[in-house]
Amino acid sequence: MESRFVIVLLWAMVLGVNSQIAGECPLGWFSHSESCYEFIKDPLALYEEADKTCKGKGAALLSVNSFDEHNFITNELKIIDVAKRYSWWTSGSDIDGRVKWEGDGQFADPNFQYWLASTHVNNPAIHIAYKYSHINPGFWWIKQSRNEKSSYICEIPRMEVHRLVQATRDFTFGTNIVDPSKVETGPTFIIQPSNVVVTDRTTTTSLECVARGNPQPEYIWYKSEDQTEEVVASKTITITNGKLTFDNVSETNTVGAYQCVASNKFGSVLSDIVFITYGYLREYSNVPPGAVNASQYQGTYINCNPPSHKPGATFQWMRQGRKGLEFLMPQLNNYYFISQGGNLYFSEVQAVDDGYYYCSVTLSAGQTGTLATDQPTSGLSRGIKLSVGSQTAADYPPEIHDGFPIVYPNNPVRGMTIYIECLAYGRLPLNYNWIRKNKPMPSRARLTDLNRVLVIDDVQLEDEGTYECQVRSKATSDVKQYTLTIGAKPFFVSPLKDIHADVNSELTWRCEAVAIPRATFTWYKDRKPLLPVPGQIDITSNVLKIYSLDASRDSGMYQCSAENTHGITLSGGQLRVLSLKPSFTRTPLPMSMYGAVNGNITIPCRPEAAPTPEITWLKNGSPIGLRTGLEVLYNGDLRIKGVQMSDEGLYTCKATNVNGEASSHCALTVIREMSFIQAPTAETVDYNNTAFLRCEVSYDTRYDLIYRWTHNGRVINVTENAHYRLGERTNIRGLYIMYADFHHSGLYECQALTTRSMIKSSAILTVYGPPGEPAGVYADLSTRTPHSIRLKWTPPPDHGSPIIYYIIESKTVFNPEWQTHVANVTEQDALLSDPTSGMDKRTFTVTGLKPFNDYSFRIRASNRYPTLGPPSIPSDSYHLNGAAPVVAPRKIGGCCGTVGVLTITWTPLPMESRGGSSIGYVIYWRLQNDTAAYKKVIKNGNVGQHVEDVGVNNFYLPYEVIVGAFNEFGYGPNSSVAIVYSSEGMPSYVPTNVRGDGVNATAIYLTWDPVPNTRTAMKGKIMGFELNVEDFNDPNRKSGTTYLYGEHTTGVIIGVEPNSDYWVTVQVFNTAGESNPSERYRISTYLNPPFLYPEYVTITSHGAESVAVQWRGISTSLLEESIKGYKLEYWQRGENYRAAKTVVTDKVTNAVIYGIHKDVIYCLRVLGYSNGGDGKKSPTQYFTLGGHVPLDPTTSFLITVGGGSRIAASMFFTIILSTLTAFLHFV
Repeated sequence: MESRFVIVLLWAMVLGVNSQIAGECPLGWFSHSESCYEFIKDPLALYEEADKTCKGKGAALLSVNSFDEHNFITNELKIIDVAKRYSWWTSGSDIDGRVKWEGDGQFADPNFQYWLASTHVNNPAIHIAYKYSHINPGFWWIKQSRNEKSSYICEIPRMEVHRLVQATRDFTFGTNIVDPSKVETGPTFIIQPSNVVVTDRTTTTSLECVARGNPQPEYIWYKSEDQTEEVVASKTITITNGKLTFDNVSETNTVGAYQCVASNKFGSVLSDIVFITYGYLREYSNVPPGAVNASQYQGTYINCNPPSHKPGATFQWMRQGRKGLEFLMPQLNNYYFISQGGNLYFSEVQAVDDGYYYCSVTLSAGQTGTLATDQPTSGLSRGIKLSVGSQTAADYPPEIHDGFPIVYPNNPVRGMTIYIECLAYGRLPLNYNWIRKNKPMPSRARLTDLNRVLVIDDVQLEDEGTYECQVRSKATSDVKQYTLTIGAKPFFVSPLKDIHADVNSELTWRCEAVAIPRATFTWYKDRKPLLPVPGQIDITSNVLKIYSLDASRDSGMYQCSAENTHGITLSGGQLRVLSLKPSFTRTPLPMSMYGAVNGNITIPCRPEAAPTPEITWLKNGSPIGLRTGLEVLYNGDLRIKGVQMSDEGLYTCKATNVNGEASSHCALTVIREMSFIQAPTAETVDYNNTAFLRCEVSYDTRYDLIYRWTHNGRVINVTENAHYRLGERTNIRGLYIMYADFHHSGLYECQALTTRSMIKSSAILTVYGPPGEPAGVYADLSTRTPHSIRLKWTPPPDHGSPIIYYIIESKTVFNPEWQTHVANVTEQDALLSDPTSGMDKRTFTVTGLKPFNDYSFRIRASNRYPTLGPPSIPSDSYHLNGAAPVVAPRKIGGCCGTVGVLTITWTPLPMESRGGSSIGYVIYWRLQNDTAAYKKVIKNGNVGQHVEDVGVNNFYLPYEVIVGAFNEFGYGPNSSVAIVYSSEGMPSYVPTNVRGDGVNATAIYLTWDPVPNTRTAMKGKIMGFELNVEDFNDPNRKSGTTYLYGEHTTGVIIGVEPNSDYWVTVQVFNTAGESNPSERYRISTYLNPPFLYPEYVTITSHGAESVAVQWRGISTSLLEESIKGYKLEYWQRGENYRAAKTVVTDKVTNAVIYGIHKDVIYCLRVLGYSNGGDGKKSPTQYFTLGGHVPLDPTTSFLITVGGGSRIAASMFFTIILSTLTAFLHFV
């Protein structure tokens, strides 16, 4: 009787309640302990590429958690890397001297680390790789830069190995829905809110978030970082879908952290946390700045000293000219340089530069937000006098100024536009050049401002390096370098993806972000922080592991938060826990297949089921029998090798799980010629992801077979094109298209060739992603007005996702940088703006343009993908007719001058805003709260100042000031009312009742009665006080002055001499000058503080948290004050000395320091003090809770003694190496 067997696939399914059978490692993977490993030697990949590839398989880069695992890896590498010339990426990274495995979130055992050489431990790179050593034969750890390409090793737990062979699942899995847009999904943000800066001029502002999902998500806004304070609609707050609008903005009620939550029936997700912050720009001090003296033909600079501001500021400089204040233009005068930091530099001072200079500062939001006002706060400094002394001309060689090169922002972060400045003094002409040491310049780098500024747009981590500024004159040169380091707000190398997992299976979710400094991670489920649950959920840093998945408990929206000092970034995905009866509705077996005699054939069996089904194969209704060459593969496919005529028949795949069973049939016909087992089928792939086109034939194995692929008729050379690779997926051969770009879309043809025949089949690959660039942008000139114009364009290819909105950018001749003019033109608005244009065109009327300008436009499109599409080719330039100015003059202010004048200043309109060929200004003013009509004066030309005589009795009075602009077409809008004070008079009040005493040997303390800060007494307002000191015995000796700004009744003068007598006086001052001095008062200083320091300082253990300190006391001489006691200053090693804590004693020579922590090294200095002040400090002593740690200068070792402490592992030394870089560990 013929025996028949049933070949059954057991696929990592649950047996009983707690036991699971770990899966076998599939073909190409190696098994060790509880994991499977894949060694990918080629193609080489960057770290991020390797990580993404492993995660695309459901695995992760290698984590090494034992010596046994290390030995397994090294033994396999010796076999695989025969030439021993490759390096192999792992998931390891260096965090403060410790190796962390990003693959499983664990830290490596510090006692078992496998470095190739000690030099690699201190290598500044952070990523760990294996590399062969010929000196110490074997594979060992090295550190590599993430920008190097290497082989790599993927690892996956055997309990999750089914994910390697699972068909790709999406939201249609287990449904009969074909159109993905009709599938129900959880919410995902496509537009995140952004930071906003409000000012006292902001009346309304808004935040907006947009999420996609089905059903349509609902939104809730919270004002807090922990979602405790829900924002509700009110008279001043409007909530429309995801848009949150504030009216009557105030610092008290509006400023804060905000977060949007989008929810539907599948769960909730959090938006990025954004901030509405209050921006301010304080007023300049009215104290006259000191003059700057410079010699002709030499370099100098003028410090702006801007007032305090938040968050950022931009700067411009003006000088007093014959027609008022005139802007400095470095592009016209190449020896001027205005730094991003605000200072004005002169490469070579000329005689004509003598005069007064004014620094104009304007509030800005910096690069991390948007300023919610069209008229930012601004200020103008008082005039700073530049006095130029004559000198004989000489060929001064170029000398790069101290502090240059310098970068702005000072702490650059990935994604910012950074400016590296270089400025040299010397005789003109000076030629500037930049190079990057050992590397090419970044592709986004450009030079501006006569090559003195290197600008890098959208700076990236790979732009780090040493940049060199070279300045040359006719005969000589100077060179300086700047090492650029970039911080990074966390960004995800591999964002979380949606997971469709089997019930009762295990899930490991890895969240990997690149961040500088390193990120900390938090997991969320449905917007709530996710915490470990023993036996159910493990969270180890960036790795989330869920055991025995349960649909009701675990399904939902998950997010991983990565946070560092630069901010928080979220990545999310939806988890669907599935329990489905097997179904072949969407994936039936082929109705028929053809196999060649002596060939091989694979019959696929891919039912949709959850949990993973048990697969049984039947032939002609009976279980298939065992024979050589017949194999059920790990994923359930049936593989027949060496096909014979007897293999012909009807094959049935039967899938069974706890929910039921299903079957599908395929008729196999055996022929004597080559035939397709799997022909290519149409596929789609997201931009920058990997696609796989299947192609496998059955053929007579006595003949050689090759596969050849073409793309749109051109043969693909897979050995030279890194985007293509031949390989296998789920046991079917095919072509990988890696990091797919849009040009990879098209018709692919697979050709199978033997020496006897050829067959071919083709399919179309479609790449989805951000939209392409709009085409044919032009303006309808019949719609042109001085303020608007209608644009038309052809919509771009949407790349598989409908266009959501367009962004219109513009630039002018006077402002050549592209600016976003309209941020959100919906597809519907663009389609309906001009119905006559037809469905193949989009139109939109752009308003808010400035007249008398030549405008160019370009357009970008956006769809559901987070990346904007590329910009269109710019349109032609269109000239708008002139009209009255559309913007009011800004920065209305003024101050100072002689008594009896009102000085009014403003920023002249730039060329872009003048609206015509001529410009003038009309100035209105009147006393504040006066009901009389405004007085006015008209000033022709592009001036920025008006001085009006208001009478000497009208000192320091507030005036309401308005400034408007006009041109040949009419008057533009007026500015808002600004309050400007007339000039102050000299203070008439003199400080009284001045008293004081010596503080110590070199300082004097003064007091005086309050000075009334009134217009009558001060002829203005108090700016500060002058504290004057004069030698009592010799009035001819140099006297000193100390300035205190603001209102005070006390002050300290430092820098006087010990054991001396002084006369002191006090004066009050405002912007006009100082008052008369007060009556003189005599004060004496103390003798000197102790000259000697305590010696023989010893430290011993005292208690569980204390140490005892003893020292030899000090004696004082006749020139010193008598000792009052001692101070013990101590701080943790590595901290700044300013953080030191102090223990104060009487005249004793011992003390106890409490609050000492275990395993911490402290520093100690002891000093005596007296009425003369603090004396000299003893040399630094080191101690721990165990007692004194003396320094042996011959070995540079710290050796623990005393106190009964013992050192772990018998003996443990900590090398100081001048900075004490290692920690002591005590038991």
